[in-house]
Amino acid sequence: ARTRKHFSFELHASRVHEEYHCSIRTRESASRPVIPHQFLSLKPANREHAVFRLASLMVDLEARLASRGISPSSYGDTAAALAAIGFVATPEDLITREFTSRPNKPAVYPPNTRFGDGSFPVFYAALDESTSVAEVKHHVIQKEQFKSPVFYQLFSCRFRGTVVDLLGLESQYPDLVSKDESGYPFCQELGRDVSQRRKIAGILTPSARNSGGICSPVFQLSALSGPQILHRMRFTIESGNVLVDQAEFAS
Repeated sequence: ARTRKHFSFELHASRVHEEYHCSIRTRESASRPVIPHQFLSLKPANREHAVFRLASLMVDLEARLASRGISPSSYGDTAAALAAIGFVATPEDLITREFTSRPNKPAVYPPNTRFGDGSFPVFYAALDESTSVAEVKHHVIQKEQFKSPVFYQLFSCRFRGTVVDLLGLESQYPDLVSKDESGYPFCQELGRDVSQRRKIAGILTPSARNSGGICSPVFQLSALSGPQILHRMRFTIESGNVLVDQAEFAS
C-alpha cells in the first residue's frame, strides 16, 4: 500500500510539474507576436554577395603584447586566453564571436537586438558601408558615457546562402524599421522563425537608420567567409552629434 501510495504521489507530482511547464510554454507562446502568413510563405532564395560590418578589433596584437613586455613564446597562449573572454584579435574572430555562446551570461548570445532575443546567434551586417556607419552611429549616440572618440574597423566578408527578402514590406509592417525597441518583439519572433524553425541563413531587410539602406542579419556561421579589414573609423560625439572620419591604424 505504501508503494502504491508513493507511486501515486510521484505520478501526481509529475503531472503537476508537466502542467506547470506547459502553462509557462503556453503563456510564453501567447505573449509572442504572431507572424503573418505572408512572411511564413516567403520562399528563400540562394544569394551570394558582400556584407559590411563595423566592429572593434585590436590591430597588430603581437606588437602590443611586445610593448607590454610579454615574451613572444607566450603570444599564442595570451591570444587564446583573450579569445576565450570575447576579445577580438583577428578578422576571423570578428565573425566567430557573434556565434560563440556565453554560458555564464544571462543570455547565451547578445540579447535584445532587433532580430535576436539572445537565445540564438545573429551576425548583423549591411550591404554597403554607409548603412553600417549609420547603424553604429545610432548606438554610439545612445551611449552617453562615450566622452572620447570611439574606434571601429570596417570589414567585409562574403555571404553565400539562403535568404528571405523582406524589402518593400516595411510600409505594411512598420515594426521592421521602428525607430525604438517597440518593434523588436515582432522582429525577434521573425528571426526565430527564419533561423530556428526554417534554418535559413539570413534576411534582407530595410535599415531603420539609413533610408534606402539594406541590412543583412545572418544566422549561420557557415554562410560567411573571407573577412577583410578595409579601414579604421573614428566616431566622435560633439554637442549631441556623432562625427565620423577615417583614422590611421595605431602602431
